[in-house]
Amino acid sequence: MLYILVIFLIILIICIACMSNGKESSSSGSSTSPAKSDSKGMYYGLGFLIFFIIVIIVLFAVTWPEMEVDKTYDGKARKRVMWVNTDSLDVNNEHDRAWCNNLMMNKAPNKIGILIVKVQPNPESTEQFIQDEKMRFLRAYEKFTILFGHPPRAVKWKDGKPSKDTKDFIKEKMVKLNKKNLFRRTVRK
Repeated sequence: MLYILVIFLIILIICIACMSNGKESSSSGSSTSPAKSDSKGMYYGLGFLIFFIIVIIVLFAVTWPEMEVDKTYDGKARKRVMWVNTDSLDVNNEHDRAWCNNLMMNKAPNKIGILIVKVQPNPESTEQFIQDEKMRFLRAYEKFTILFGHPPRAVKWKDGKPSKDTKDFIKEKMVKLNKKNLFRRTVRK
């Protein structure tokens, strides 16, 4: 965050220098017409400034760091996207329920969703693999709903993509399938 602010300040200084160079060259009595050189420097400076302001706004709007967590995580969660691996969570375990409650209420991530680790398909039984993939999602969906008190809005498939049938099943449940975002960075625990 700080490095983006420093870059923005450097670019702002460059833009101001471009605008001031146009004014100085017009007042020094050069042979070119004062209006042309003045407006050229101003337009370049303002163009750079507007462009970089837009870039900074877009970067700040779409770059929340994301983390892939399980029940052993007890760190910072604010201003992050949290992908919870529900494989190790047990809905009947009080410790797991307390961890989920603490994550939701005290840590308060910006966005929280399900993390599903992709299993390599068995080439002999495609139908069975698709059913297992759907059941894996449905199991994680139900665990998340019970432990966090609301259904998940997003799911992330780690190490691969789900099959087309599973994608359709996810859409039926009104859950968004997360795609890779160029601007989002994954933070290590």
